[in-house]
Amino acid sequence: PAGFALSLAADGWFSHPLPGIRMKVLAINRTRDAATLLIDAAPGARFPEHHHNGDEECYVISGDVNTLGRRLGPGDFLHADEGTDHGELSTEHGALVLLVVRPEDYIPGFSAQA
Repeated sequence: PAGFALSLAADGWFSHPLPGIRMKVLAINRTRDAATLLIDAAPGARFPEHHHNGDEECYVISGDVNTLGRRLGPGDFLHADEGTDHGELSTEHGALVLLVVRPEDYIPGFSAQA
């Protein structure tokens, strides 16, 4: 019905430009300039260092994520404030991660004007 969006588990995945990473857009809230994304990273995948142009929230659903000198696992959460710099992230065994971020920063080809 109007006002609801449903995303089925197997639908909507696409390859991210970074090797070993696929992504699924769950929702975009243009009023808050936020996107809710699922990231599925294959074992050994790496995400390069980057600057946060907006707040970033990361919840590890499964697998492992190495960041900030720590190994995060299922149920672990990381918030990064706007304006911070993030070193490289990696996964040894693969990971499924829920992200809430600025869509312009993570969705290839996204335009805030659309």
